[in-house]
Amino acid sequence: MSATTVFRGRRSVVTVAVALSVLWGVGGSPALASGPGGQDVGVLATHKSPFNCGKTFYANNWSPGHSPSGSIDWQSHGGDAVGGETVRATAGGTARFYSTLAAADGDVGTMAYGRYVVVTHGDGTRTRYAHLATMVRGPGGSLSVTRGAKLGTVGASGGNYAPHLHYEQITAGGAIDTSPTVEGVTISLGQKKAVRSSTRC
Repeated sequence: MSATTVFRGRRSVVTVAVALSVLWGVGGSPALASGPGGQDVGVLATHKSPFNCGKTFYANNWSPGHSPSGSIDWQSHGGDAVGGETVRATAGGTARFYSTLAAADGDVGTMAYGRYVVVTHGDGTRTRYAHLATMVRGPGGSLSVTRGAKLGTVGASGGNYAPHLHYEQITAGGAIDTSPTVEGVTISLGQKKAVRSSTRC
């Protein structure tokens, strides 16, 4: 074996090692992978809070009686009132804008979501943001978004509700995740937890 062959072999090993270290991160844990336009892809995607940096709101996965089961109602906490707050994408993807008075996204049925947005992420999962007061696009519109992009503002559209954000994490197979995780905090059925946002910090 020549010195040139050995050098090429070592260079290949170094190249593979560097590629793996970028994928897995320095500490050996998976790094967040990003696709075109900052879209989160695959099982490495993690969801941030749908609110501005430093805001704390209750994530209420109340049960029984909440429909669909596993969805989160984001509610006021302490001095942070949720009404009128900016709503941001918890992960990147393609946002589509709807109104239950105008057009449905195919699996809403008779749900009274009012003005709402569905973001489809790179791994086929989706998030839904409902009861909005305003949206950055009209019903039928779409927009490519990165994590933290503004979608609208918190309201009470679609029914006689106090202002809150109805939020769902939906699997690629179409099921509601009944124990969604936001900011590394898992909120299982029947739980109510205060979650502080690190979005756009």
